[in-house]
Amino acid sequence: MKKVPRQQGQVIVILAIGLIGLLAFAALAIDGGMVYSHRRQAQNAADAAAMAAALAKVKGKDWQTAAQSQAIANGFDVANDPKVIAVDVISPPEIEPFKSDPDRDQYIQVTITSEVESSFLHVVFPGVLRNTVVGVSLVRHWSRIAP
Repeated sequence: MKKVPRQQGQVIVILAIGLIGLLAFAALAIDGGMVYSHRRQAQNAADAAAMAAALAKVKGKDWQTAAQSQAIANGFDVANDPKVIAVDVISPPEIEPFKSDPDRDQYIQVTITSEVESSFLHVVFPGVLRNTVVGVSLVRHWSRIAP
């Protein structure tokens, strides 16, 4: 009769592999949620800055300063936050479909580029997570809209 070798410890190996997989999915969910939340905040700031620039331009004020001030008010300050790479305010826009619009000089584009800290992903991916969002507004005076 052959003696069957004892198979002890297999559950520990399977449990360890399963735990690593579970932790990887949890890390992805946490870091993915942080990146998504930061992107949403940056998009809101870019949209608000574009609208502030449009309003300032209609009133004949410095629209670039208005956009920068609105971005700072929403937490994206290039001078005081090392994670904020750039807040660019330009007119006419450099993206489609606004770039090829015949009225492109009436658009204002605000681009915010910032970095996001990861909690777990830096173990696997040593690079920086970077978000770039764009907000565009159209500036039209009421006299040009009315028939």
